[in-house]
Amino acid sequence: MVKLYRAVSTRQEIAMRRNALRLTIALGLIGLGWSVGHAQNADAPDFIFSVSAPAGETKVECVRGCNLLWSVFTPTRTAAVNGFTFPCSPKPATASSAPTTVCRTEFNGYLIRSN
Repeated sequence: MVKLYRAVSTRQEIAMRRNALRLTIALGLIGLGWSVGHAQNADAPDFIFSVSAPAGETKVECVRGCNLLWSVFTPTRTAAVNGFTFPCSPKPATASSAPTTVCRTEFNGYLIRSN
């Protein structure tokens, strides 16, 4: 019977196994790094915006494709809502600050992703 392939030497076999092991370890470390990085950023907001409003009530609303999170009241992404109203009352002057007639606050926003 005629051999149609050449036998691989022991040195070549060891080198190929070593390279395969290196590749497997490298891919495993890349996957582990990606999953750890993704997990750390899982609950980060997609956007943050600031609102400056005059005294009175201010309505903040997400019109389409997002939910808002006012971190004062809703601490997690699952508690985000489409919109809400927040009150703003002027603050009188104190010894260390001038009177305030504008309220400022920040909101975190989350995009609604379709599955």
